[in-house]
Amino acid sequence: MLTACQPAEQRGPQWIENWNRKDTVVTPAKPLPQLAKHAEQDSLLGTMSFWHQGVEHTVTAWTDEHYAPIDGGIYMLELDSLGIIYRHSTTRRGFSVVSTENDSLDRLIIIALGAALRPRPFGLPTRKIATEAFIALDSLPNQ
Repeated sequence: MLTACQPAEQRGPQWIENWNRKDTVVTPAKPLPQLAKHAEQDSLLGTMSFWHQGVEHTVTAWTDEHYAPIDGGIYMLELDSLGIIYRHSTTRRGFSVVSTENDSLDRLIIIALGAALRPRPFGLPTRKIATEAFIALDSLPNQ
């Protein structure tokens, strides 16, 4: 008789975050059927579809920068079947991506990110990070 073994602690979906370029932090996400969706007041930046294993999926790009506090804007990618799978600040370099212990879902997330983040006109519009120019100037050697 064969039995399936499950780990004592089963990790659910999680956000893999890199906000400071020095370290990556892993934090729990909501259970998969309840991953966050965009807020009603968020602005739609674009939508695109792709096919995976005979099923059409839609990825949408959203932002809250028009109503978020200063330095608080977020750019998000939302996969129709899951919710928000990627987010990054509109003023800082950090980002977050959802990861699961399900290989099929992780593969779908990777394909969705690859499709959405392609250069225009193939992918979705992205947001320029507002402080990027200041960081570049700060990193110039003294002359």
